[in-house]
Amino acid sequence: LDEPLLHTTSRPQAWPSWAQQNAIDAKALKYGQGFEHLYYLLEAAVAGLGVAIAPEPLVAEDLRAGRLAAPWGFKETPAQLALW
Repeated sequence: LDEPLLHTTSRPQAWPSWAQQNAIDAKALKYGQGFEHLYYLLEAAVAGLGVAIAPEPLVAEDLRAGRLAAPWGFKETPAQLALW
């Protein structure tokens, strides 16, 4: 929890939900910069500006290439990735 938690305006519940799933008090979360688009969030994480939550398929290549790490793995949530 010492790293800034990057977040998106489209999914403000992501970190509080993660905290609840991991028995962490959401008040202990230290938010970093917020982004309007998931793409910018991921670019900020690759640049080392903080920790991000993202769907596994969107970061799989960055994980394989070593640009990102998933220290806590991935957990299924009711959230859905949609394009329109």
